[in-house]
Amino acid sequence: MKTLFIRRGFSLVELLAAMAVLAILGLILSQITGSITRSTKQSTRIMDASAQARLAFDRIGFDFAGLVKRRDTDFVAQNLSTASPTSLLLFLSTVPASGIPTAENRGLSVVAYRVSVHADNKDREGTARACLLRSGKAIPWHPIGSTPASGFMGLQANGLPQTFASNSFPPALLPSNELDFDVLSPGVIRMIVGFQLYPDNKPVQLLNAAPPNPNVARGQIVYHPPTRLVTSNTGATVEYIDLNRVSAIIIGLVTVDGESLRLLNAAQTVLLGNAFATPTDSDNKTPVQAWTATANAVNALPATVPLPVRQSVRVYERTYPITPFTTQSP
Repeated sequence: MKTLFIRRGFSLVELLAAMAVLAILGLILSQITGSITRSTKQSTRIMDASAQARLAFDRIGFDFAGLVKRRDTDFVAQNLSTASPTSLLLFLSTVPASGIPTAENRGLSVVAYRVSVHADNKDREGTARACLLRSGKAIPWHPIGSTPASGFMGLQANGLPQTFASNSFPPALLPSNELDFDVLSPGVIRMIVGFQLYPDNKPVQLLNAAPPNPNVARGQIVYHPPTRLVTSNTGATVEYIDLNRVSAIIIGLVTVDGESLRLLNAAQTVLLGNAFATPTDSDNKTPVQAWTATANAVNALPATVPLPVRQSVRVYERTYPITPFTTQSP
């Protein structure tokens, strides 16, 4: 008599249990994959924003390293709103620039920075969008066409030091329009210039602003440059920015990554940039200290700016030591 072997399959309960386990494992795997994707995307955006800020900081540092620090040359630094057509920084630097023959390039240029609109940085609608721009106008050894080789330093006829705004300064050496500028960092939508006062414990006057409190230089950070008074041969007194009273220049940047930038139109870029106000001289704060709360308050940023952009805006700063140059000045 043969023994019968009955082959039994999985019961319905066992199948349901197995399917439930597989579903849970699939859900966990999906969540892990999604989390990794989001983290990778966020990290990439942070790296992109950081790279744009680093590019700007390095270029500014290179120009500051060659800064011509003389009492008969001008230095302009001011804090303006985003998209202003006026330069935030304007100074002479021993850096080369294009536009003249190599043999005539003396390695000295008029350098300017501004955050303004440029045709090479357009939004999805084709409108020029504000970003960080740089200009470098080379000064030749000998006059080339309308570009002079002198008149950019020294004393004017009235006995005052040369200034970029004076009628005697060669206009061909100054950036006059958009064509004189190049896009440096398309994702930088705001820039401010701060000054750490040299701690000589002497009274200080700030350009177009009330004196700091206390009215002596003790290493505090201000956003209006310190000045010195110079008297002309006619008796007129004029204020000049005095780098001799500055121990360091602090540059603050507001940056968005490339992916977020594609979501911004020209008007939204200006709104977002100007949401980060220039700190007051009495705050004694660095740009990042003053801006961190604004960057973290997503709901307080302009509502017309897309939420992903508000969540990804970054703030950065870098300090550039400026050695006082009293002994080097005439």
